[in-house]
Amino acid sequence: MSSSVSNSSIVEDKITNEIRVLIANSGLFNQKIADQLHITPSDLQVLHLIALSGPMTPGSLAKATGLTTGGVTVLIDRLQSQGFVCRKRNEKDRRSVFIHLIRDSLADVEVVYENKRTDTLNVIRAFNCDEQSIIFNFLFKLNNEVS
Repeated sequence: MSSSVSNSSIVEDKITNEIRVLIANSGLFNQKIADQLHITPSDLQVLHLIALSGPMTPGSLAKATGLTTGGVTVLIDRLQSQGFVCRKRNEKDRRSVFIHLIRDSLADVEVVYENKRTDTLNVIRAFNCDEQSIIFNFLFKLNNEVS
């Protein structure tokens, strides 16, 4: 085995280990935020999905989360009763609804997320534009091909 293959394997192991650390840290961070909001980490992830995607139908939430439509209904009911989301009729098809995030309900934790965003941008800015493109492509592929 050549040293370049061995070195490549070592770097690959380092990268995958750092991804595991990132996932663990993210999980712990999200648990802390969920605790502050008095919701489960899974409910918090659903709020993230809606925040990133915009209003979603219950069916699209079911598909994105892997939950049954009945499970999604219970989840939406729970988040709605806590004031995090609301149902709004689809103007184009009155038989369906969209689940909207109530942004004010997350005001207390937005500061924490903004601080994380600032810290992350500081790390990103340590890399030049070409390196940032490589990082973006890596993360995009990881999110779309592995998840």
